[in-house]
Amino acid sequence: TAVDLHDGIGQSLTGMAMSLEVARMQAPQVATVLDDVRANLRRVQERTRSMIADLSPPGLYELGLAPALQWLVVHFRSQDKLRVQLDCEVVEEAIGMDLRVLIFKLVRELLRNVVKHSGVDYAQVTVRGDRQRVRIEVVDTGRGFEWQMEMFGPSPGTFGLWSVSDRVADFGGEFSVDTSPGQGARFTLQFPLGS
Repeated sequence: TAVDLHDGIGQSLTGMAMSLEVARMQAPQVATVLDDVRANLRRVQERTRSMIADLSPPGLYELGLAPALQWLVVHFRSQDKLRVQLDCEVVEEAIGMDLRVLIFKLVRELLRNVVKHSGVDYAQVTVRGDRQRVRIEVVDTGRGFEWQMEMFGPSPGTFGLWSVSDRVADFGGEFSVDTSPGQGARFTLQFPLGS
């Protein structure tokens, strides 16, 4: 979020400030420069709306996990050209709000990893839940990786999966990774419900 704020909104605001300075110094061209400022402002507003939706996705709180994940699928297709097949069958009322938000964030993070590291433009997300547990799988057929090396080695890509594992454990869940170089990756998360 901090990077998005800096790179998206921060740079746009800087550009608008520079345009206003030019307008102050070049009075005859004020109308053209102000049109540019207004166009920049519209871009900032669109970016802000997109970021707000990313942080608080439509439907997650009111409609449930399945509609929010469907929105996420559309979002990844339009923003990152990642096609995601979603299969979600859960008992919505069995999943507390905190866990619902966590599952959404973890699926989003794992799909971002697919975009950044897998080398493919397709992933599958399967979510199954009853009143006792919910299980989530995020699968890609990309380049895969050496899991133990990624988990414990000095690689710069280790923090994301370590963070996922840590957040799952904090909720009493289990996280597993099935991958190897050239064989894609399967990330599985499972949480107990009703406790």
